Amino acid sequence: PVTGCRVAHWEATHLTLDGFQTRVASLTKGWTKTDLEYLMLLLTEEVGELARSVRTLGTTRWGHEEEGEGSEEQILEELGDVLFLIARIASGAGVDLNEATVKVIDKIERRVASRSGQTRVT
Repeated sequence: PVTGCRVAHWEATHLTLDGFQTRVASLTKGWTKTDLEYLMLLLTEEVGELARSVRTLGTTRWGHEEEGEGSEEQILEELGDVLFLIARIASGAGVDLNEATVKVIDKIERRVASRSGQTRVT
């Protein structure tokens, strides 16, 4: 975990995916920019910012020294932005994030099991 990180509210440190998705929907109620294509563009932008933060973690980009070093705090912030937009996209598409996580874990477990010849992990 990243040290020195502050969370605005105690309950935010204990959010479930359902709670997170509900909170994001509540915070963004009434926002005018809600179409999924626009949100995907924002997500792409935030993933790029996350990539830059990861790429520069503990170092600077050659020729871009003015940007400074990346940090765990920057990665934390950019991951948060990505998660926020994923929740907005999921809500806009009528997708439950909990269901999405269960499905992806099931899919990955099947792939891992088929590659190793093992039975499914429980």
